[in-house]
Amino acid sequence: MVVVSLDGKHPVWYPDTWIWGDLERFGIDGLASVIEARIRETGGEIYRVSLSDRLAAEESRLTFESKRGTWRHQDSPQDAQREFERLRDECRRRSEELNSANSLIKVKQFNFRKESRLDLRDLHLIFRCEPTFANLDGTVLFIWITKGGIPREDSVHGETKTLENGKYQSDLDIDYPDIVGWRDFAGKKRFFTSESLVELWLERLFAHGFPKNP
Repeated sequence: MVVVSLDGKHPVWYPDTWIWGDLERFGIDGLASVIEARIRETGGEIYRVSLSDRLAAEESRLTFESKRGTWRHQDSPQDAQREFERLRDECRRRSEELNSANSLIKVKQFNFRKESRLDLRDLHLIFRCEPTFANLDGTVLFIWITKGGIPREDSVHGETKTLENGKYQSDLDIDYPDIVGWRDFAGKKRFFTSESLVELWLERLFAHGFPKNP
């Protein structure tokens, strides 16, 4: 894996001791050379994409879109609810795992009807699942990191500040269409399993809770 910064800044969640690529400094060609070297080191092969490869990729995309459309009409709400339960289970598992490693700072986990919440000191990581009436829109997962106050489902007691937020939609994985997860609404619309999404936002929560340069 090669992590690349698009704005020339060190990602706050990325360890200082790990190597990362600076797009502004090395450019596309320089970073592409690094990625190619990593592929060769692991036994991979570099080759130019042919016209046949492009046709095969387009056929795969069309097949996926057809399966996704059928899924949206039939199984989307039920699968999304089951996936949210997996996300809640992962929140509980990770909080227990983190708490078993230390005794002074605890990550507290709470479940509500539509929400799962992880607390770190006065910070709150909130996952909220909102089914939509139209299956074609999928189920929406809202995520916030807030500071202060005491969040409750549909309300907050006390003064609070939103530090970061995200929005995701229930979807299928284009590479493994039998896997249900969450796709980012913004940017490149990356797909995440519940496990990878919880880990991503836990990293962000810890970046706010333990800044490298306070």
